[in-house]
Amino acid sequence: MSKNKEKDPSQEGMKKPKPPSIFKMAANFAKDLTKYIKEGAPNVTHDQYVKRLETCKKCPHLMEEKMRCGLCGCLMEHKAKWRTTTCPDKPSRWDAMYLSPEDLAKMEAAKNLIEGEQKEKEILTKQEQHETQLARKKRFKKISDGLNKAVKEGKVTPEQIAKKFNAIIYDTKGKDITEEVRRGEKKHPKEYGESDSGLTDGKKG
Repeated sequence: MSKNKEKDPSQEGMKKPKPPSIFKMAANFAKDLTKYIKEGAPNVTHDQYVKRLETCKKCPHLMEEKMRCGLCGCLMEHKAKWRTTTCPDKPSRWDAMYLSPEDLAKMEAAKNLIEGEQKEKEILTKQEQHETQLARKKRFKKISDGLNKAVKEGKVTPEQIAKKFNAIIYDTKGKDITEEVRRGEKKHPKEYGESDSGLTDGKKG
């Protein structure tokens, strides 16, 4: 006893239409072939090809003895292999598996939008970092000015400041003399009357 072939429920009550004329079949094939070649002749995988053919075999429009579609007239052994082809039934039973120019344009637009947002975010981040650095410098300048004023007024010594805040002290040539000042081996540049305060906003590493 032979197995009954699985039928698509949509086949019930439907009659197979007459195949299109040879001229219509030629036009449909030429149209599909042109798109296929234009896109670089891309083929589906073996599994995708088999799945398409299995779908076609359940379709009431298939002329199974020749494996020819009764709607477009194309031979499915060829058409089902091409990634660029679409089933002519409505709704389509399987679709093209390639990116059309419209799809590529949408992807490019989305890519540009994402890149634009990233650049805008980077610009804002740089601005925020710059503003933070300016605020930090302004804050430390205010502290440094206050400490220098306290040194001038004799309220505190540079050594006490260095010990309290662990600040880095430079001489007029830019050399780190923090440890020497702390040990009393060198004096703070201010005690020599230099214009450079010698105090920085850095921390001793």
